Amino acid sequence: MGVIKRQAIKTSLASFIGVAVGVLSTLFVYTKVFNEEQNGQVSFIQTAPLLLATFASLGLGNLVVRFFPQFKGPKQNGYLGFLMLILITGLALYFLLSLAFFPLLPDEYRAEYTLISIMVVLVGFRDLFTTYAQNFRRTTIPALLDTLFLKSGIPLIAILYWFDYLSFRQVLEAIIALYGLIVLSLAFYIHRLGVFHLKFSRTFFNDHQGLIKEMAFYALYGVLGAAGGVIALQINSVMITELADYKSNGVYTIVSVMANVIGVPYISMINITAPIAGEHIRNERWDEVADLYRRSSINLLIIGTFILLGLWSCLDQVFEIMPNGERYAVGKYVILFAGLAKLFDMATSINGRIIGFTKYYWIGFYTILFLAILTVSLNWWLIPIYNVEGAAFGTMVSSLLFNLVCVLFVWFKFKIQPFSYKSLVVLVLGLGLWWLTKLLPDLGNPFLNITFKAGFITLVYLFLVLKLRLSEDLNVFYQQVLFRVKRGHYKFW
Repeated sequence: MGVIKRQAIKTSLASFIGVAVGVLSTLFVYTKVFNEEQNGQVSFIQTAPLLLATFASLGLGNLVVRFFPQFKGPKQNGYLGFLMLILITGLALYFLLSLAFFPLLPDEYRAEYTLISIMVVLVGFRDLFTTYAQNFRRTTIPALLDTLFLKSGIPLIAILYWFDYLSFRQVLEAIIALYGLIVLSLAFYIHRLGVFHLKFSRTFFNDHQGLIKEMAFYALYGVLGAAGGVIALQINSVMITELADYKSNGVYTIVSVMANVIGVPYISMINITAPIAGEHIRNERWDEVADLYRRSSINLLIIGTFILLGLWSCLDQVFEIMPNGERYAVGKYVILFAGLAKLFDMATSINGRIIGFTKYYWIGFYTILFLAILTVSLNWWLIPIYNVEGAAFGTMVSSLLFNLVCVLFVWFKFKIQPFSYKSLVVLVLGLGLWWLTKLLPDLGNPFLNITFKAGFITLVYLFLVLKLRLSEDLNVFYQQVLFRVKRGHYKFW
C-alpha cells in the first residue's frame, strides 16, 4: 500500500483543494451571481457531453489501462496513437449520427448543439489523456489541472459576468475554453513525461492480430458498460432538465456539489489501485487482491463516513449562510440520498474493477446496464412526483443494488469480500456521533455552530478511529506524522 498511499494522499489533497474551491464557489458565488435556471444551464452543457462522449469514445476508458501491459516496449508500440485513432473514429461517428438525426433531438440539445459537440470532443481527449497517465502512476497533475482551470476558472468567469464584462452566452463559451486548456495541458504533460508516442509499430500490430480482436470485443462491452455507468451517474441532470426544468436542475446541481465531496477520496484511491489490482489479477496473486480490496474498503469507509457525518450535521447552518440559501434548501435530502449512495460505493471499493480485469468482464456490462435501466426507470417515475429528491432517491436505490450485485459476484467467484466487523464499527460510530451532535447547544450563530460541530466531530471521530485501530494504514500514517513532526520533517508522503 506504500505507492497507493503516497499517490492517493497527493491526489486526494489536490482533489480536495479543487473540491473546496468548487464548493465555496458553488455556495457563495454561483448562488449569488446566477439564478437557478442559469445554474441549471451551466450544468447541462457540462453533463450532457459526458454522456455523449462515453459513446463517442468507443469504450476507450476500459481499454487504456486494461491492455497497456501488452503494449509495453519501445515507445509503448504506439499505443497512445492507436487509442487516439479509435477516439477520432468515434467522434466522426458521433457527428455523422447527430447531424443525421438532428430533427429528432431534444429541444435543449438542439439549441446548444455547437457548444455541446465541442465539449464532446474536449471531454473525449481529456478523459483519454487522464486515464493514459494513470498507467504511469501519474494522477496528481491531472487533478491539479482540474483544480486550476475548472474549479478556479469558472468562479472567475462568474465574477466577470457579475460585473457585466461577459454576457451569459460568453460565460458558456468561456467554460468550454477552460476544457480546451485542460486538454492542451494534459497533452503537454504526457509529452514531458516522455510517453507521448503516436507512431504505430507495424511489426507489433502484425504480430498481435489476436490482441486487436480481443480489444475490439472488450471495447464493445466496454462502451455499453461505460455508457451505462455514466448514464447512471450523470443522467439525473439531463432528466431533471427534460422532466422538470432548468430551475430544478439548478437546485439539484448546487446541492449535489456538496454531496460530491464525499466521493473525492474514492476517485483518488480507485485511480491508483486499478492498475495495481489489474497487475495482481493478471499474475493470479489473489491474496494481494484480497488485501487491496479489504484495506481500501475500510480506509474509504472511514473517510466517507467522516465527511458525510460532518456535512449532514452542519447542513442547516450551511443553508443559512448561503446567498439565497432558502431557494436551495428544498434539495436538502438530495445530499443525504446521494451521500449514502457514495458511502456504499466507497465501502465496496474496487469490486467493479476486479470484475473488469478478469475473464468475467462481460458481467460488468450486464450489471451496469441493469444500473442504467433501473436509474432511468426510477427517475422517470419519481422526478414528476418528488422532483430533485426523487432523482436522488432513485439513484441511491440503483447504486445500492448495483454494488450489492457486484460484491456478491466477486464473493461467489473469487471467495473475497471487502467487509469485516470493523466496517460495522465505523457505521455505528458515525451514527452515534450524529446523535450526539443533536444534543450540542445552539450558539445562536451559524458560523459558530459549524465551527463547534465540525471541531467536536473531528476530535472525537479521529480519536476513536485511532484508538480502536480501525485502519492499520491510518494508524501507521498517524505514527509517521508524529515521528516527523517531532524531528521537524514535514513531508508525510
